[in-house]
Amino acid sequence: MESAAAPLPVLAGQAGGSTGVAVDGSGNAVAIFTQVTISPGTYATYRPVGGTWQAKVQLVSGVPVAATPARTFVASGTTVSTLLAGTSNWTTHTFSGSAIANAGPGLVIALVGPQVSVSTASVP
Repeated sequence: MESAAAPLPVLAGQAGGSTGVAVDGSGNAVAIFTQVTISPGTYATYRPVGGTWQAKVQLVSGVPVAATPARTFVASGTTVSTLLAGTSNWTTHTFSGSAIANAGPGLVIALVGPQVSVSTASVP
């Protein structure tokens, strides 16, 4: 079954630069975008399956963004931001260098050259 595209929350200023979208196994989605004028920065917005896009929140992370099948979203950058299933707040972890993160069932892997950091915390 297809559904109509849902518009993103209104931007204050212009979006530009990096963007990313991740969708979990149920159809929940996160969009991350860079706003370049009026309150410039990187923002994320969450849309539950069948719902509408929620208000954007500013992140210190960037893209890419990844999703686990169970609604955990992870955004990469020097700071990795995580939106755990069942929560509404992003948590962050800052690395000494830029990280590329990906997520899978129960695990988040952050690559920070030249080391690899693997989360041992339970991630839905």
